[in-house]
Amino acid sequence: MVKGIVEKTLKKALIKFATEKDTKANSIAFYIHTKNDEYNPEYFYSVNGQVVVGENGSPTSLRFTQDILGLKMDLQGREMISSQFLSRYFKTLSEITYADLLNELSEEKKAFTTEEALTKIDVKNLYIMVTSADEEAKKLRMAIYNKNHLINEMKLEHIFGDED
Repeated sequence: MVKGIVEKTLKKALIKFATEKDTKANSIAFYIHTKNDEYNPEYFYSVNGQVVVGENGSPTSLRFTQDILGLKMDLQGREMISSQFLSRYFKTLSEITYADLLNELSEEKKAFTTEEALTKIDVKNLYIMVTSADEEAKKLRMAIYNKNHLINEMKLEHIFGDED
């Protein structure tokens, strides 16, 4: 149920931002990250691969309810629900290694021996990218990055579970 609500919300937001920027949904990407010790999610976005920045040169922060949902108030509690799941996901990631994460996201399990793979994850360097796999946002495409380096593709199910 939660996964379905989040998926619908993200697809709608991708279309909204694409319309506002006069582009296609797969040209917009949302990034979810955390920079605080409570693991609260923060959001920013890019258009055609270029992060949208403010006057200070930092990525333009998005507010979930006002910017992503396009509402003044979230009476359905979507922000609260998704924030809880994302915070929990970031907390879980902070307790595992990169090798554990790769094995969680991959169908094929591997044994890792490099020092980097066996290092604990610094979640403040992770970014979850959400974009559309097509021009109309019929299907989402997601990936997780360490700084600018792709770790792996991922799905909403990794964060929100398999329920629909």
